[in-house]
Amino acid sequence: MTEQLLQRWAQALGGRERLGTVNTLYIRSRIAMGGLTGTVEEWCTAQGRRRESFELAGVYKNLTVFDRGRAWVLDQNGKVRELAGVELEDEVTSTYLDSFAHLVPGRMAGTAEPAGGGAVRFRPTGGRPVTFHLDAQTGLPLRHERPQAERTVTTTFDDWREVEGVFFPWHARQSSGDPQYDIVVELEEVRLNQPVDAAAFAPPAEAAPDFTFATGHSAHGIPIELTSNHIYLQVWVNDAGPLWFLLDTGAGGSCIDNAQARALGLALQGKMEGRGAGEGSTDVALIAGVTFRLPGVEVADQTVAAITLEPLAPFEGRPMHGILGYDFISRFVVEIDYAAGQLHLYDPRHYSYAGTGERLAIFLEGNVPFLHAELAYPERAPLPAQFLLDTGARVALVLNKPFCEAHGLVPARTITAPFGIGVGGETKQYIGRVPRVQLGGVALTDLVAGFSQDVKGAGADPDRAGLIGGEVLRRFTTVWDYTRGQLFLEPNAHFAEPYEYDMSGLLLTGVGEPPDAFRVHRVVADSPAAEAGLQEGDVVAAVDGRPAREYTLEQVRLALKERGRQVRLTVQRAGAEREVVLALRRLI
Repeated sequence: MTEQLLQRWAQALGGRERLGTVNTLYIRSRIAMGGLTGTVEEWCTAQGRRRESFELAGVYKNLTVFDRGRAWVLDQNGKVRELAGVELEDEVTSTYLDSFAHLVPGRMAGTAEPAGGGAVRFRPTGGRPVTFHLDAQTGLPLRHERPQAERTVTTTFDDWREVEGVFFPWHARQSSGDPQYDIVVELEEVRLNQPVDAAAFAPPAEAAPDFTFATGHSAHGIPIELTSNHIYLQVWVNDAGPLWFLLDTGAGGSCIDNAQARALGLALQGKMEGRGAGEGSTDVALIAGVTFRLPGVEVADQTVAAITLEPLAPFEGRPMHGILGYDFISRFVVEIDYAAGQLHLYDPRHYSYAGTGERLAIFLEGNVPFLHAELAYPERAPLPAQFLLDTGARVALVLNKPFCEAHGLVPARTITAPFGIGVGGETKQYIGRVPRVQLGGVALTDLVAGFSQDVKGAGADPDRAGLIGGEVLRRFTTVWDYTRGQLFLEPNAHFAEPYEYDMSGLLLTGVGEPPDAFRVHRVVADSPAAEAGLQEGDVVAAVDGRPAREYTLEQVRLALKERGRQVRLTVQRAGAEREVVLALRRLI
């Protein structure tokens, strides 16, 4: 049955014999996404090589090259990165399809199987599965579906036209579920069997360095401030500032808050979809020509994103004007000395690690770092796991929902409590403990962990075990070397501290900027806060007799993690004021 479908499909495209004569394919397309238009140019060969260049409205561009098992991307800021994992699998699948390997035997390896209702599912060797639904009348594809994290991306095809005896869809629409973020592709030119230089499939050349140090090859002693394990530092944007930016290894690119960008007179272009922690998404615009300056270093002429960060500020208790992500971090070897409150940046070309820390191999996918670790539970074999390393996550450990379900990891003793918030909103998780996580030669024990219940967003990604966040990383001096694929961990004075969760049952947010009071955002059931009758929306006006404005949100949160302490809160509700005393205890 499957072979009959493939034979009919191949015949509708022009016949297997004709497809088998196509050794090179060139396609130029017009693309529309997020209110912007651009151009895509693609070369593909029968030998399993592919090159795709993408330019959008003069503000965004990248180049992806696949050469028989290896792939690289040259991003919009001139940085080259070799693809791995899911991204490499996606490139295998794209090349498999564009070279007609699914219809012409003897090209790239893969299998085909029925998928019901006249559909066919392909599994390219080393690639991601893709399912095609065929028109019962013509035999041509109506659409295909490809997995993307926890979602399915559907591409529909129409307006088939003949070029040199082979039919191509002149119109395609790609959707991940929300039509406002659909991508529309219109073919402009198709050429078959045009000569192509083999050098076109070599790794792209990286652009010249776009950073400069004030002196030498490094910038030392850049001050950082920790807020709930988040790393904040002062940044000047096109000479305006200083502004407070979060240093976030979990961010695939740098970004600026929308309102702040407009206040700086920066031009925002387009509206794409941004996703991360939480089940929702947010609009993302693009900004070109951005220069970041920190003490002793400057990174010039960057293309960055603009997103709304304002909803996160109350949870931080401080302003968040932007995020420094991959585009910034990848330029340097980045040393974060949590204990000393300092950041050091080095030119990778002039750097050699001379410390005694544990070396961990890391790899980049989607511009963010991952490593392989092991979870250890009593009476079961060590469980291999792939984790995102995320300085932008305040917690110690999050395990994704599919990973938990696949391995039966949610412990018997958990609480339902707040654990994280991102651009997609608040996450839904059970909170419990993991006995042991092994990072190379470093053992982490009795960690407080979130067991995700999200069905969308990062916590629902089936391709990852989860993330390791700032509550782990702050216990080390960390040295991030993306260029060489390595991370060094040097334990500091905080390494042996126990992992704890809030002991009051309160999630507080700041009121005002800077906060002069704190609002109760969530109350955990069966906690000291719940037993004291506190409710969501209550305002904490004083702590232990001192006005709330004399505290930072960080100071109050730390005080609410001190086991056995009694904390007196002055609480306002509906114009009335009362005092409550919370006797703090471990909730998990």
